Amino acid sequence: MPERTYFAASLSKCIVPGLRVSFLMTPDRDSAGLLANALRASVQMPAFLMVAVVTRWLQDGSADAMISAIRDEAAARQKLAAEVLARHAFSRHPNGHHIWIPLPRSWSRTEFASHVQRQGLAIVTAETFSVEESQPHAIRVCLGATSSRSELVRALEILATALKSSASRTRVI
Repeated sequence: MPERTYFAASLSKCIVPGLRVSFLMTPDRDSAGLLANALRASVQMPAFLMVAVVTRWLQDGSADAMISAIRDEAAARQKLAAEVLARHAFSRHPNGHHIWIPLPRSWSRTEFASHVQRQGLAIVTAETFSVEESQPHAIRVCLGATSSRSELVRALEILATALKSSASRTRVI
């Protein structure tokens, strides 16, 4: 329904997190004008320099090159996760930035998150991402948070060891 469809796209997730520039496609010029007036009245506008940089990147192909490099890095990190966590089940997208790992029943989500946090890892449990009462007994692991692949491997090895351990042996009383 193009006569009633608005499309919004942000570049902060796909190119650079600090890049606060978005695009809006509206059904027609009248809708664009109304939306532009509403945005000017309620939202700070992006810095003109940011808009100029983004426009240049889109025109000269730099944006495509950055997106390709990010996708390649995500795929390489997914492969590392598959190798290190080969003995553990997890869900993923081959080019995704996260993996979902079901936890052993001996662990509660909170206990597991606390356990690995004491070892220097920050993970997020499933309830953060769910609006349903019944959440998966799982954790979400960000593969892009480390600054290097070797650091990611060390973190995944800590995670793999924790997944093999028993919750009762790791509790601090």
